[in-house]
Amino acid sequence: MFICLDLGGTHLRGACFSQGKLGPVLLTEHGQSLSGLKQALLEMIETLARGKEIKALGIASAGPFLRKARVFLTPPNLPYLQGFAVGKFLAEHFHFPLLLENDAQAAALGEVHFGCLKGAQNALVLTLGTGLGSGIVLKGKLFRANLETGPELGHLFWGGLDRCGCGKRGCIETLLQARALLNLASKEGLNLAQVKDLTPLLEKKEPRAWRVMKDYGQTLGTFLAEMVQLFGFEDIALSGGISYLGKYFLPFVQETLENRLKSRVELKPRRLVLSENPEQSGLWGMAYLLTKTFNPEE
Repeated sequence: MFICLDLGGTHLRGACFSQGKLGPVLLTEHGQSLSGLKQALLEMIETLARGKEIKALGIASAGPFLRKARVFLTPPNLPYLQGFAVGKFLAEHFHFPLLLENDAQAAALGEVHFGCLKGAQNALVLTLGTGLGSGIVLKGKLFRANLETGPELGHLFWGGLDRCGCGKRGCIETLLQARALLNLASKEGLNLAQVKDLTPLLEKKEPRAWRVMKDYGQTLGTFLAEMVQLFGFEDIALSGGISYLGKYFLPFVQETLENRLKSRVELKPRRLVLSENPEQSGLWGMAYLLTKTFNPEE
């Protein structure tokens, strides 16, 4: 049996995985501090491991970090984790081995092997939320290039002066993260506390809310068209917290993507879909990695 954890900007999710099944998912806040996270990790692992024989533990988290050394570097959306040697910390409390993986890469594996892109060979999964994560699968395998956790497409320069959490200006993340939606809404005169506040306005056909969806969808569609021309992705999935708004902005993404590729119709992806369960795709990805690493015969 394995323990799978997904560390997000505000919450920690966890579940046990055994014989192809993911158990009940636990959810807790971690206080957005190192001390709070340490406590949350210990309590959740102890709860999940109680009375069970645990073979290994896997954590999906935003980076960057040294995957093999299991040490965080300078995560822009989790700044309090800078320099945190999570592997060493957990080894002081538990005897089972740890796998650390980028959350977007884990989400890609989860969608390709268990989710909305099952069977895909050349796929891109974007996690839209506090930041913009990207997971790439090429020829059926996770693509890391010559990097610890793989390409960080969210930090490609896209123009503009907005400062990204990574310290640079103009990253595409600044145009596709949750804060970007709130900024677009503000420009339309909609002062919202959180992204989900757009939903009732969209249901009421509020024109300003729909203009926000159009602007966001066109930016995302343009970005995806560029990525398709670079990598030749056949399948694309959108995950993360913002993907819950996908039914509103996806038509604009699709229209823009098709327009950008109209002279290269052979590049048009077969699938552009929303994750069916974005809160669990990272957990399923860790389940796949743990199984392949510690039970390769399965």
